[in-house]
Amino acid sequence: MTFELFSDIFTFRDNALRRLDPRVKVVVGLVAIFAVVSSQGVLFPALVFSLALMGMLLVGLPVAFMLGRFLAPLGTVLILFLLHAVLYGWTPLFSLPLFGQRVVIMQEGVLRGMHLACRVLGGFGIMVLLSSVTPSHQIFHALAYFKAPKGWLEVAMMMYRYIFVILESAADAMAAQRVRLGYCGLKRSLNSLGVLSGVVIVKSLEQAQRTHEAMLARGYKGHTPFGPMPALSPKDGWTLGLSLGVLIGLYLATEGWVFG
Repeated sequence: MTFELFSDIFTFRDNALRRLDPRVKVVVGLVAIFAVVSSQGVLFPALVFSLALMGMLLVGLPVAFMLGRFLAPLGTVLILFLLHAVLYGWTPLFSLPLFGQRVVIMQEGVLRGMHLACRVLGGFGIMVLLSSVTPSHQIFHALAYFKAPKGWLEVAMMMYRYIFVILESAADAMAAQRVRLGYCGLKRSLNSLGVLSGVVIVKSLEQAQRTHEAMLARGYKGHTPFGPMPALSPKDGWTLGLSLGVLIGLYLATEGWVFG
């Protein structure tokens, strides 16, 4: 399950989104994320999140894979929602007993928490859909085509490449700890997690040193060259224009720019 969550195994399945030019998907994805982040209401981020979920289902992503991907942002969303509901606002909605105290839930905090939650889920949904229908090397190639900073691209490529090496090392170390009953009881589990964290940090530093030496031995001169990309086909151009038009239209309509 870990391999499926963090790999691009699903990006090589043939579907309509997979066949689109990566530049089209990157532009639409970035514009959608910017629109979600800049939205002032709940409707547009929620709509984008729903469309992203529909797209994942249409391209055949397993539900278990989607749930695994969204577990981390759902935890963040829950924390943001609870903090805003308790700490922000001035209109009491209701109160709950907690450890002998009354915790007051504010109406403004609930609304603001819902807004932030929808923005987080909307943006993350776009990223999951994009990464599920576009191989990583195509995304990096498209970003290089749009003149993204070379340093950022190289760091991103190295992180993507070696995260699987570090995950494999962490999985091996955790398996060895489990064989030795390292996770029997809360105290031993916390000690084992601390040791595992140290092992991962040491492995990452060692891997960084070996990778740097290997790159220098292969003639690395400070940047990674990218080849040219073909001209955008008329079909991809029409798809880009239509997608941006629909996205901008939905944004203006839901944000009240059209209907007041």
